[in-house]
Amino acid sequence: MKNYRCVQISEPADKHTWHDNFFCSSGDKKDPGMKWSSAGQINGMKCIQIKEPADRDTWHDNFLCLPNDSPLKLRWSSAGPISGKACIKWSEPADPHTWNDNYLCGKFQHYLEDLNIISCISTENKYKFSPFIQDH
Repeated sequence: MKNYRCVQISEPADKHTWHDNFFCSSGDKKDPGMKWSSAGQINGMKCIQIKEPADRDTWHDNFLCLPNDSPLKLRWSSAGPISGKACIKWSEPADPHTWNDNYLCGKFQHYLEDLNIISCISTENKYKFSPFIQDH
C-alpha cells in the first residue's frame, strides 16, 4: 500500500484468507517498529499475543511485537473494545471463528493517531481500512 509501512498478519495453518491482512502505520510518520510472528514471541521485543479462543487454527502462538523502548502500550481483547482505551478492530470476515469482536487497544489516543496506525483487509484487491476508534 502506497505511503504505508505494513506488517502482514498471517497464520499459515488457518485456511480462512489471512494472507491478505495487514497492520500498517503511515510512511510519513515515525516507524513504530512493528513485527509479526506466527511462531511465538520475538526475542528482544515486547509482544502482544493475538488470539481468538474460538479459533483452533493455531492462533495460540501469534504475536504483534514492538521494540522494547516503544511508548505504545497495547492490549488485546477477543471480546470487544477495552473500556478507557483507544481500540482498532481486528477482523477477517471470511473466518467463521468470531473474529468480528476482536480489538487491539492502546493507552495513548493522541500517539496512536499521530502514527496513523490502521488495520487493513484486502478483498478482491480493494483495501478496507479500520482506524483506531476513540477511547471508550
